[in-house]
Amino acid sequence: MNIDAIYETLVSNQSILSLQQLGNIFGFGSKKRIKMTNALYDKYTKQHILSITRSRMSSHAAKKQWETRSKVMPDEVKTKISESNKRVWENDDGSRKEISRRNMIRNSAGVDKKKATQKAIITRRKRDKWAEYTTESYNSLIDKNKNKIVSDETRQKQSLSAKQRGRTLPVGFKHSKETLHKLSENTKSLWESGRYKRIYISKTSQKLISELQTLGYQIESEFFISGRPFDIKINDCVIEFNGTYWHLDPRKYDTQFYDEFRKVYAHEIWSKDKEKLLLAETAGFRTYVVWQHDWETNPKEVIENVRKFIEGVQ
Repeated sequence: MNIDAIYETLVSNQSILSLQQLGNIFGFGSKKRIKMTNALYDKYTKQHILSITRSRMSSHAAKKQWETRSKVMPDEVKTKISESNKRVWENDDGSRKEISRRNMIRNSAGVDKKKATQKAIITRRKRDKWAEYTTESYNSLIDKNKNKIVSDETRQKQSLSAKQRGRTLPVGFKHSKETLHKLSENTKSLWESGRYKRIYISKTSQKLISELQTLGYQIESEFFISGRPFDIKINDCVIEFNGTYWHLDPRKYDTQFYDEFRKVYAHEIWSKDKEKLLLAETAGFRTYVVWQHDWETNPKEVIENVRKFIEGVQ
């Protein structure tokens, strides 16, 4: 058994989706196939061999699902998707291909047989579901979801998913200054135009708003000043609710604390928060910050302090 020749066949023949198919090409029975598999694992590592076969299986399943969906998809939509994908890959500097490759390997190599089987069943069900659609029912589905309003919870999940995908960027990868500037300008325009109004309001912040409303205050949440969102506005008062982690409470974090997830130091977060408050004060508002830790420790005291601030009581 020439294991090097077998490996070369596996690598060069893209249609081979499993080691069983590879064994069949050489006419191996079950015993010889097991021997071949163990030899491949020993020489080229199990993780590497599985990354080849399972990534191909994932690509094959995705291709089959697309073929099924494209049968009922209008030609105009297929053309738009095709042109969009073409532009994305033509303008790729190699980063997207690297991310795609890493994702396939990461999602396949570490999956055991049971999980892989369950994932395959789910994929087939999705494909079968699309097979039941007609062009008319497909168009009806598109119209139904065209103006669908996404809940805050769903938006949060989408955001978290996007951040998780962003973690797979190649080590050392950075956007160009031009790209960062474009992203910044685009975000500002969305805020200022009102097309990106909704922001995430934590449950604890919502409780504070509810308590203040119970006291009879008229509250305007998600209030914008020069395109920047603020949590609560009551008359000439602006109140910010700062989470312990997201704003790195100075009582919990050191100045040089570095957040690996956001790639930022604590003092940088504090500096941005100060600039934001200064923006509101320059616009003629009085500012007050409620910390998550204080709210969770003694909410009644926090509410009383906020009430005194609003009423101007020293």
